[in-house]
Amino acid sequence: MVRELADRRTVLDVCPISNLRTGAVASLAEHPLPRLVRAGVRCTISTDSRTVADTTLSHEFELASAMGMSDDELRHCSSIAYEAAFGRE
Repeated sequence: MVRELADRRTVLDVCPISNLRTGAVASLAEHPLPRLVRAGVRCTISTDSRTVADTTLSHEFELASAMGMSDDELRHCSSIAYEAAFGRE
């Protein structure tokens, strides 16, 4: 499935703290975001509804960094978000 997502250039909008709070992941250490990005899946880092997540975009990026993502990987996720939002490839 990961290869298919990468090959199709599908964009995943990922909300780490929401994923944790809703039980989609057991812990941030187990979150698949770093592995997905390294496998070539186009991911954005985002926030969910404040009523669900009570977070900020800056905090989500801090969490992604704490998950081991490099500054280059974080910048790449930001670039993907821009491209996806404005239809640029």
